[in-house]
Amino acid sequence: MEKTKQQKAKDFIINNGVIIVMFILVIYTGLTSDNFLTRNNLMNILMNMSSRLVIALGIAGCVITAGCDLSAGRMIGFAACVAGTLLQRMDYSGKFFPNMEPMNVFLALIVVMAICAAFGSITGFFIAYLSVPPFIATLAMMEIVYGISLIYTGATPLGGYVKSYTDIANGKFLGISWLIWIAVVVAVITWFIFNMTRHGKYMYAIGGNPQAAEVAGVPVKATMILIYMKAAAMYGLAGFMLGAKAGGASVQTGYGYEMEAIAACTIGGVSVTGGRGKVSSAIIGVAVFELLKVALQYLGMNANAQYIAIGVVIFVAVFLHNGLGYLLGYGAGKLVGMNTSKKRTISIEVGMQNAGLATNLATTTAQFASTPESAIICAVSCTWHSISGTLLAGLFAMHDKRKEKVAGNAEAAAH
Repeated sequence: MEKTKQQKAKDFIINNGVIIVMFILVIYTGLTSDNFLTRNNLMNILMNMSSRLVIALGIAGCVITAGCDLSAGRMIGFAACVAGTLLQRMDYSGKFFPNMEPMNVFLALIVVMAICAAFGSITGFFIAYLSVPPFIATLAMMEIVYGISLIYTGATPLGGYVKSYTDIANGKFLGISWLIWIAVVVAVITWFIFNMTRHGKYMYAIGGNPQAAEVAGVPVKATMILIYMKAAAMYGLAGFMLGAKAGGASVQTGYGYEMEAIAACTIGGVSVTGGRGKVSSAIIGVAVFELLKVALQYLGMNANAQYIAIGVVIFVAVFLHNGLGYLLGYGAGKLVGMNTSKKRTISIEVGMQNAGLATNLATTTAQFASTPESAIICAVSCTWHSISGTLLAGLFAMHDKRKEKVAGNAEAAAH
């Protein structure tokens, strides 16, 4: 049955509700604020998005396989510190390695990404071969990397970088910062991997059903290791970019960014239950966060109240993505003639599974969040999964039970 124009319009609004709201907010802010839609401001927004997009694209692969990566933030800080120690000027008074010439910038980038990839492969090994839950494995790696960072740097802030390194952030090509170009290239490569390679197909298959994927001949273990190794290499690149942009680094660089990246992926449409997500999902999620922050600043909103606004956006986004999905799934079951008991069982299972996953994720991520913003983002997003799943499942069950009771009374009356 072909969809009517009205149905297509409803589907479009449901699938793109957050984008539509953000578009309206951007237009309103542009009309009421003189400098919002200027080229300089838009370039600044894109520069801020660049490193966060690289992180989100790395984490997206983990989330698509129904996992997560809490080590991203600490790995970003470690990468920034390693790059900093390799790229300091010889005349800098606080040079980390006094007698070592600055390394070639591109060679330093390769070293940083290779070290981070090695950490990621270890995480992937524990997840794939030892069946350690991704949450626990990445939490352990987060602590390990942080400890190594403290030992390596002595918790000393770094600076005095060579010009060729800071030029990555300050330099431009065709009037656009190199950081933006790097993010574009990473997004294109990630899109190609997700959509045009066996690895991408394996990743989605594992996210959908790892047992079925393994039976179908998918190398699940090797693919999982590669996913976390690739993600960690991207964290290394993001740390390298942040160091160039800031002109300095410390062990706290990037701390908490993993929470924003996970929340951005969720808002953009990457399913935390696995099997679904696109590169565009990460781009949309990161863009929503950055545009929302900047727009609210231009509108003069209290800095503390901005956290509430961000939480409301996540509420709406996740409801459109999940809450309406439950309703549509329930309606589909009714249309194909599933019996009442079966519908109730499915709705309760979906709701409780989603609630259990969300509750665990919310309580722990909020505990390790570094800033109020990242704590609110993660807790609100995950808790909304729990609330929507549990309440909707309960409502379905109550509705079906009431119908059964009415039918039973009618049958008793007939006799």
